[in-house]
Amino acid sequence: GRTAECALGLMRRHRETTFRWVGVGMRGWERLRDGEAETVELLDAPGSVEAVGNAVAEAFVALSRHYAGDGGGRLLVVHNRQDDRHIFAPTHRQLAPFEPERWLTWPEDEGPWRTPPQTSPPPEQMLPFLLREQLHIDLFQAFIQSFAAENAARLSSMRNATDNIEELLAELEASYRRERQDVITNELMELLGGVEAVTAHERADRGSAF
Repeated sequence: GRTAECALGLMRRHRETTFRWVGVGMRGWERLRDGEAETVELLDAPGSVEAVGNAVAEAFVALSRHYAGDGGGRLLVVHNRQDDRHIFAPTHRQLAPFEPERWLTWPEDEGPWRTPPQTSPPPEQMLPFLLREQLHIDLFQAFIQSFAAENAARLSSMRNATDNIEELLAELEASYRRERQDVITNELMELLGGVEAVTAHERADRGSAF
């Protein structure tokens, strides 16, 4: 799929980096394997919106097994998202190490706090918990966006197929009407030809009677 191609593209652009992939879905897994990528685990792709939560939990556990988080590497997620031009397109995001600037942007409808928020436990103890929750949210967003994009692509294909069928039916109906009109025209021509022959024969008979 396109996500696997995006992953392989990252590998080609960063040949000095060692990549290990956790695949979701057999199609992407096979493409990564064919591209000689190091795949360490295969997870089932969710078949419904209700299954996304379990898929995210499984992915979180799998990533925890293969990513040490000791500062020696990065954790990326590659997934599909909806795109106005292509229905869906692959994208990637760095999940870890966490990029602090993501938390430095205030929501448009919220003004800056006048005093720092009071937390319990203290911030240095809460930060690992918040990072873990943010990782879970990012994974959930990636799964949901990918699921929505792929289903939008399927829906678009179904609509195109329906439109093609309707166009084909219209062409067949028009062809049938033309063929039917030709048959009717030929029958009328034969009938008129027969009438003219009979009329000519009758005229000849009347002429010979004199």
